[in-house]
Amino acid sequence: MSLALALREWSGVVEALGNGDQTVMVRGYPARYPAFFLYPTFSYYTSTKAKPESFNEKFQPKYLKLARESAEDTRKLADSLLVHFKYYAEVDEVIPIEESKTWDRLEPYFIWSTEHVKGYATTSTFLWILRVHRLPETIVIGRNAGGGPPTFYKHSEEISTDGSRPVLVDSEYAKLKSGILAAVAKSTPSRSRSF
Repeated sequence: MSLALALREWSGVVEALGNGDQTVMVRGYPARYPAFFLYPTFSYYTSTKAKPESFNEKFQPKYLKLARESAEDTRKLADSLLVHFKYYAEVDEVIPIEESKTWDRLEPYFIWSTEHVKGYATTSTFLWILRVHRLPETIVIGRNAGGGPPTFYKHSEEISTDGSRPVLVDSEYAKLKSGILAAVAKSTPSRSRSF
């Protein structure tokens, strides 16, 4: 497969997806594309310099170090006008989440604090379940703010994903997905969409 699109996301979340700590994303819109590279950003880090405690409010305590270190690494690359693509994601399922209490049950499946997610989430929020793959080698491109819809970057040419491997083996991924679906099913009608 070859891809040109990349979804911009906080670097801490990209690394959590890349190491299997997280298999979901929360968005205010349904997934528009079935697959994309993960484009790490660090604005969540620099925006908290004046008020560091707000950074701590965004993540669960056990993931603060991951979020900080990945953001600092990404910021350093940005100073060189570079970005690294290490992973790509395939959208497996998209589920509308309508009840706030659902986020409490989903907390084991993401690195954010539930307070942060609830503050972001609205009645039209979607949970994307992703199958993430590690690229055989890191792809370095020039950092570019333009191209594509606001949350997406579109590279000038398609990049091959050949040789990539799933971050989680099939059995681990199936177990996590089953847990996510069970947590959602307790309060959300079955209206998910698979790709």
